[in-house]
Amino acid sequence: MEAILRRFHERVAPRPFIIVPVFYDSYIRFRMARNYLDRFRSLASEGVIVIDLLPHFKRLGPEAVRCFQEPFDCHFSSYGHLVVADALQAELSQRGMLAAK
Repeated sequence: MEAILRRFHERVAPRPFIIVPVFYDSYIRFRMARNYLDRFRSLASEGVIVIDLLPHFKRLGPEAVRCFQEPFDCHFSSYGHLVVADALQAELSQRGMLAAK
């Protein structure tokens, strides 16, 4: 996967290359290790932008579980997609990559 991402990055240069890893509901429910993000962050030194969604979900506290199609589906619910959209807006605005409202 690293080689594929490097190639994508080379192809889109000089435009920004942004990676937004998603996670399963178990990262919210069971406080699983976040080492999956380290693998993506290793590309940041090469100019790849990695956005971590997990803090945006964790800010919701117990409500974060509603962001998934519980109890049988770990995919994002409509509510979860709204959290992702808000997170991307905040992260990209903070980096000056979105026009101000």
